Amino acid sequence: MIGLPERVRHRGLEWTVSRAWPVAEGPVPVELRAGHRVRGAWWSSGRLAVAPAGEDPALPGLHGITGDVVSHRPGKRAVVRAPDGTAYLKIVRPKKAAAVIAAAERAAPFGTAFAVPALERDTDAEGRGVVRFSALPGSTLHAWGASDHGDPHAPWAAWHDAWIALAGTDAAAATPHDAAAEVAVVWEWAGHAARALPVDGDAIRRRADAVQARLLRHPSSRLVLAHRDLHDKQLLWDGDRLGLLDVDTVSAAEPELDLANLKEHVDLRAEQGLWTPARADVARTWIDRTAYAVGADPERMAAYRASTRLRLACLYLFRPRWRGWAERALLT
Repeated sequence: MIGLPERVRHRGLEWTVSRAWPVAEGPVPVELRAGHRVRGAWWSSGRLAVAPAGEDPALPGLHGITGDVVSHRPGKRAVVRAPDGTAYLKIVRPKKAAAVIAAAERAAPFGTAFAVPALERDTDAEGRGVVRFSALPGSTLHAWGASDHGDPHAPWAAWHDAWIALAGTDAAAATPHDAAAEVAVVWEWAGHAARALPVDGDAIRRRADAVQARLLRHPSSRLVLAHRDLHDKQLLWDGDRLGLLDVDTVSAAEPELDLANLKEHVDLRAEQGLWTPARADVARTWIDRTAYAVGADPERMAAYRASTRLRLACLYLFRPRWRGWAERALLT
């Protein structure tokens, strides 16, 4: 799978292999991009099998749907922007639609501090695995970090205030994700990376051992409402209010988990050369202020940052453009 190319030609177009998802065996699901076009594909035995546009046997709700495909993980999920831009359709296996809906309902408390996509119920569509959410205005903080326009502090100051406002939110309805659960995620990704880089498998497993030791040393029993995948592409800024996307992973977790995840993504963007050092420093400053304001423990922050760093390195190992960065991050 590490032989997956960064670019391929298909039907006269050059497509970028934007990402792949590791599997224990069998064909590997892949996402291709060419401009605004997105297609799912499968990588097996050194060859790519590209799915016809709008087709995925595991996602019957994708067939015949109108709009622009925004992302597509073959066999698992796709996101489509409605033609008029007022909604996004999350398309999953039909049996998974109920879980997407339930997660959105559990995440309702985020709406007290952030703009969040409204769930627009349609039982017929949901029976086909299509869940509809309203669109939010604004651009991502990922794009903001790469820009040299506007006040770089404004969206982060707004995020700081919103995150502090959420700090006391009751998380009793959310699924717990404690340190032990985080360890399980680390080992899952370390396993993928070790299979992809068998020569370096022992080194990767040693890294995972070290992360596990830090996570399980002095874990906190204080679990708060957590997004659990908080990063710069999940936050939208419209110049007035922040929006928060993709709440499927809403959990009750240690307060350091989301903050560490967000800060490590800021470091990643700087290392990728996608953000200027100045914009990354602004983001780090506001994340640190927020961590102090909510009483985050520095030792737990360090533990969750190490966990995030390892997980991101494993994840980006399967994104051809960033494979070199991922190998360096894993092995140095």
